[in-house]
Amino acid sequence: NADVAVALACFGAGSMLVALTAPRILDRVPDRVVMRAGAVLLSAGLAGAFALLAVPGTWPVLLGLWVVLGAGTSMINTPSARLLRRAATDSTRSYIFTAQFSLSHACFIITYPVAGWIGAAAGQPAAAAVLAIVATISTLAAFRFWPAGSRTVPVPESMKG
Repeated sequence: NADVAVALACFGAGSMLVALTAPRILDRVPDRVVMRAGAVLLSAGLAGAFALLAVPGTWPVLLGLWVVLGAGTSMINTPSARLLRRAATDSTRSYIFTAQFSLSHACFIITYPVAGWIGAAAGQPAAAAVLAIVATISTLAAFRFWPAGSRTVPVPESMKG
């Protein structure tokens, strides 16, 4: 379907815009600020998608939200490797990257089917609402467990050299 291709292109455009400007942004702004802003964008974007999916004729606005969702995703993913590198030693780096890959894909393996099942059973607005709730809870957890005064991710003693 051409509409899906256009929506994915909008998501990709938002993602690439952030990925291409991230090096300059991250030279001036801490990773935490960028990543938390991305989490807020994702939560708000999914809530907006929920609202717009219930209203006919909002396709152009929905495409704009897909740009926002792509940007928010890239704001989280792009700086993540820097955080992992800083939290690792030479001997733990591969373990940390493997753990992050496993955790992120465990989240995908849960949320992708949930979105599909809810979308098929209750409609796409319901799926967007559930994902907005999941994103908001995750954003609140990020704010709680990675406080504003923290410049880096805390490294447990067991992970050090």
